[in-house]
Amino acid sequence: METKPNNQHNAGNDPSEIDNNTIPDRNKSLPLILGGLGALLIAVILYFALSGESNYEKGVKYLKQKQYTEALVDFQKVDPGDKDFRMAQSKINYINGLKSYNDNMYPQAKTYLTKVDPADEYYRESQL
Repeated sequence: METKPNNQHNAGNDPSEIDNNTIPDRNKSLPLILGGLGALLIAVILYFALSGESNYEKGVKYLKQKQYTEALVDFQKVDPGDKDFRMAQSKINYINGLKSYNDNMYPQAKTYLTKVDPADEYYRESQL
C-alpha cells in the first residue's frame, strides 16, 4: 500500500496560526470612538465657555457686594463691542466717583458722578 504525504494542514490544531477573518477589526472602530469623544469634549468646553458669567455680570455682583476694586477690574474687561459696554463705563464712573468722594476729592468725584448714565440703577445715588 502506497502512502501519500499528508499535505493537508489541520486548522485549529496549530495555535500559531490565527484566522484573521474571525477576529473583529478593532482598529476601524477606534478612530470613530476617539472622534466621538473628541467632539463631546469640544461641546462641553464650548458650553461652559459660552454659558459662563460675562465680565459685566461679575462686575455687577462685586458692586452689589461693595467690592469696588474687583468690580472695576471686571467692568474694565468689557469690550467696546459688547452690549453692556455703555453700562460698564457708567459703573466705572460711579465707582471712581464714590472713591473720590470718600477721599475728599469732591471736584473729581463730581466729574465722575455726572458721567453716570441716567439708565444706570446707580444714577439716583450718584446725584445725591
